[in-house]
Amino acid sequence: MLSIQSRDSTESDLIVTVSRRNRQFYRPKAPSSRVKARVKASVRDTLADGRGVATTEHGKVVFVPGVWPGEEVVIDVTAPKHGPATGSLVSVLTPSTARVTPSCRYANDGQCGGCPWSFVEYEAQVEQKISRLQSSLDRLGRSADVQLVSAPSQIAYRNRAQFKSDGQQLGYLTAKTHRIVDVEFCEVLSPDAAKQLQRLRSQLPNPEWSSRRGWTTLDIDDQVDEPSVNQRPVFRQANTQQNQAMKDWLRSQLRELPSVEHCLELFCGSGNLTEVLSESLGSEIVAAEGQGSAIEELSAKELERVTPVTVDLFDDRSFARLLADMEPFDAVVLDPPRDGLKCSKPLTDCINSVQWIVYISCDQATWERDIGLFQAEGLKLEHVTLLDMFPQTPHMEILSICRR
Repeated sequence: MLSIQSRDSTESDLIVTVSRRNRQFYRPKAPSSRVKARVKASVRDTLADGRGVATTEHGKVVFVPGVWPGEEVVIDVTAPKHGPATGSLVSVLTPSTARVTPSCRYANDGQCGGCPWSFVEYEAQVEQKISRLQSSLDRLGRSADVQLVSAPSQIAYRNRAQFKSDGQQLGYLTAKTHRIVDVEFCEVLSPDAAKQLQRLRSQLPNPEWSSRRGWTTLDIDDQVDEPSVNQRPVFRQANTQQNQAMKDWLRSQLRELPSVEHCLELFCGSGNLTEVLSESLGSEIVAAEGQGSAIEELSAKELERVTPVTVDLFDDRSFARLLADMEPFDAVVLDPPRDGLKCSKPLTDCINSVQWIVYISCDQATWERDIGLFQAEGLKLEHVTLLDMFPQTPHMEILSICRR
C-alpha cells in the first residue's frame, strides 16, 4: 500500500507512508537546494513558522531561522527549486537585546527545531506574537486591543509530544530536515511526559522501530501509559495550564453573551470545550467532529443537552447535510485545526440568524480568512485574546468573539 500523508505538513515536509507486513514506516523526501551566496542582511519581521524575514544588502528577501527583528546578520542564501529564497545564519553582527543563550543544549547547538524561539527572552516572544496578530486586525479593518494570556510556565509544560525513532536513536527532527536528533532530555516536557521519554529510551536499541525505509512515529501523552505507534491519537491540548485558562476564558465570555436556544459546535474533539458549553449554556448543543474515536469519548461523558455527531467537516456535502438536518441554530463555537473552516460556504449560507460566534484558532492566516468571511455576513469582531499555548515557539492560540 502506498499513500500520502499531508496533514500538518508543507511541500518540503512531504512524507510517503509505506505499509508492509502490517507495519508502517515513513520515508522522507528531502528538498533539493544549493548555496548561492554569503551576504549581510537586516531582519525586519518573523513568519508564522518562526523564521525571520531578512532583507539582504542587495534588497532580496530571505527567510532565515534563528534570527530576530532588528538584528544585522550574515547569512548563507539558499536557492531552492521552488518557493522563496531561504538562508542559514552564519553570524550575528548586531544582536537583539532580547537574544539569550538557550538553556537547552539541543537548541543551543542548532540541532533540534522543536523550540525555534528559545534564543529569545519570553517577553519579546509574546510582544512579537501580539504584533503579528495586530497586523491581522489591521487587515481586517479592526482597531481592537489584543488581550493577552501569557504562559505561567515557559518550560516543563508540554503534556504530550511526538518522537521519531530508527531503532537506534529517538528524538525530534532537525528543523526543515528529516534527520533525527537523539534527545535524551526535553526541558519543555511535563515531569510525567519526561518520564515517558526515558521509558522509551530504555527500550533502545529496538528492532521493532528500525527500518531502512525511514522511521517509526511514537506519540506520548502523560495521561496514557503506552505510546501511540504510527497512529495519531485523539487530539488533546498539549499545555494543561493554558488549556484550563482557555476553558476559563470561554466560561467567562459565555456569561456575557446573549442566551440562545440552539448552539452548533464544530471540531468538538472529545469534548474539551463541550464540557464548558454544557455547563454554561441552557441551550441544545450539537457537537460535530470527524474523528469517530473522539466522538466515542465525548458520548461516554453523557453531557447534558449535547448531541454528538460524526461528520466530515472538510467535505462540503457532508457538512451541508448536517446543517440541513439541524434545527436552526443561533450560536456557533468552533476550534478547528490549522486548515480553519475549510468548508465555509455551507455555514455562511445559513448563519443569517446566528447571534454570535466563538472562534478559537491555532493558525493566524486561516483565522484572519474566516473572520473576514464572518464580517462579510454581518457579524462584527468584538473581542480578541492571544493565549500563549506554546512558549519558545511562534505558535499562538487566538480566542475571538464575533457578534451580530
